[in-house]
Amino acid sequence: MLSIIGFLIALLLVVSVHEWGHFYTARRLGMPVVRFSIGMGAALWSKRIGDVDYRLGWLPLGGYVMFADPKEHDVAPALVHKTFNVQPLWARALVVFAGPWVNILLAWFLMTLVLVAGVQAPKAWLAAGKGNTPWAEVSGHDVFQVTAINDVVIEQFEQLPVQLLRQIPQSDVLRFSLQTWDGHAREVTVPVARWRELAWSNPKEQLSLWGIAPAMPPLPAIIADVEANSAAAKAGLIVGDEVKQLNGMQVDGFADLSEWIKAHPNESIILLVQRHEQLLTLNATVAARTLSDGKLQGFLGVRPLLPADWQEKLFAVSGLSVWDAMWVAPIKLWDMTVLTWQAIGRLLTGQSGMEQLSGPIGIAQAAGSSLEMGAIRFIQFLALLSLSLGVLNLLPLPLLDGGHLVLYALEWVRGRALPESVMLVWQKIGIVLIAALTLLAIGSDLNRLFGG
Repeated sequence: MLSIIGFLIALLLVVSVHEWGHFYTARRLGMPVVRFSIGMGAALWSKRIGDVDYRLGWLPLGGYVMFADPKEHDVAPALVHKTFNVQPLWARALVVFAGPWVNILLAWFLMTLVLVAGVQAPKAWLAAGKGNTPWAEVSGHDVFQVTAINDVVIEQFEQLPVQLLRQIPQSDVLRFSLQTWDGHAREVTVPVARWRELAWSNPKEQLSLWGIAPAMPPLPAIIADVEANSAAAKAGLIVGDEVKQLNGMQVDGFADLSEWIKAHPNESIILLVQRHEQLLTLNATVAARTLSDGKLQGFLGVRPLLPADWQEKLFAVSGLSVWDAMWVAPIKLWDMTVLTWQAIGRLLTGQSGMEQLSGPIGIAQAAGSSLEMGAIRFIQFLALLSLSLGVLNLLPLPLLDGGHLVLYALEWVRGRALPESVMLVWQKIGIVLIAALTLLAIGSDLNRLFGG
């Protein structure tokens, strides 16, 4: 239900703003408009206000603004010279560009709000790299917090993959600024080649291919909280217990305990627990829960005892002043724009598979997930969605705003309008391309949804 609600809110806001950009600019230039529609197809709801028919279409895959055309609509004689098709080239280009531009402005405004409100998120604490992965070359056997990559500050874990994908194509080396739990800093510089080989190869497993996994800083396996009716409660674990052994294996910290439990759902285990001055043996059965990818994960229902400064060490809050946020927001949006264009380039050159595409199902899932995480995360999702819509609409493809701008550029070079036959072929190509991309995106959504 949250996915549906989030998707509808996102659609109404982001698409409405995009079409409003076209609509408002046209009206300001005096161009008559016949219809303003959010959604495609037959109208679920419509209302005529003045000379414009406002409507909601039944198919939630975009929207459109229909400009008055004397060949098809009843246009007042005094407005015929104001219709879109007879306007000068600069005016038509401005109306077309206004849609994506307003989406980008909305993204900037929403991201500014997010930065001012502040999002608490985990810092980039990474587990020791496993096997022959690129991160293992950096970390060795130690747990580190990544504080910067090539001098670009990393405050939160979610910034890490973004900066890696930004830095990898344009750098010869990756210089990691690292910090231990005890506060000791070090730098490690490695060639970028191995990282570049794996970049974009499998978006669903990108971090694991690099050997990157979030880590819990070293904490003793002391229980600070036991969930009611959980596997731990049924086994007799109480607050203050310290797990010393699991099935005879030494437990060096809570991370050891957590990692083993997650990997062994539904298994019976024997815990050696220190309670005050006593050592107790407890029997437990690991509970199981199903993850979004359909895999089972084990859990006990316990939380670790955290040090007094745990929140400061584990989490970063991105709250900024309004002025600072207004300047930082474009930087974050530019990072995402570059990543979007890189992803598109890799799709077009065949370097990445179609699994990177997301259609309405994927967007709905992301909307629902962000809504579950709270208002600030949902606003952040809306900012990135609005940015994506603006950027993608500038692609030079038929029927997209970028495709119209390409035609206007050709018209400017020729000094006259393109023949109607060329325009008709261009539109037909656009219909086929958009339909194909939509079907591929929906197919990618279904493939992810059903674990294909």
